[in-house]
Amino acid sequence: MRYRLYLLVLIPPLCARAQSAPQCRFDVGSPVPSVLNPRLLAGSYEIEWHPTKRARLRPVRRERLELWRTSESDSSTKHAGAKAAPGDNLDYPLYGTMRPIGAQDATVDSLRRSTDPLFPPVLLFVGWPRDTTGRTWPSLALLVGTVRSRQAGLISADGSGVGITFARVGLEGFAGTYGPWGLAQTDAGFVCARKIS
Repeated sequence: MRYRLYLLVLIPPLCARAQSAPQCRFDVGSPVPSVLNPRLLAGSYEIEWHPTKRARLRPVRRERLELWRTSESDSSTKHAGAKAAPGDNLDYPLYGTMRPIGAQDATVDSLRRSTDPLFPPVLLFVGWPRDTTGRTWPSLALLVGTVRSRQAGLISADGSGVGITFARVGLEGFAGTYGPWGLAQTDAGFVCARKIS
């Protein structure tokens, strides 16, 4: 009976967090549709991090997000011999990196060449990618600074970093909530991402 009570208490907040629509200064589209090609989200974004803990005392943090499409033929640029798991580009359709807004020290092309596609700072994870019936809600989580990687035979879920759960998506960008994606307690809040190219 005690376990049932815990489930009843925990399920509503988790659902509300995943589907809530944060307030952004720009259009971030509509709720995530049941059919979506996440590879179309590749591009450059300006992302705003809005913390919910002590929000009045903390400024909104802004960064530049670069997302590129993954490939089945990807191999690590830093770990010799490490290759992507077969078909993993369905689970991880995009990878990328973050950088400060206004940073001119590297072009997008050079950033891509220097970002390891198997162990990237940013990785888009898609839940239920092989369901073509449209019956399951397409869970999209952008993993930032986590230990999750695309190396074949390796699944890591502990460590630090955050996961951004998409709530809304459109041609102009996306929005969602973020929180810990591992054992380490990290910040929480919501993000607004405006596509710039």
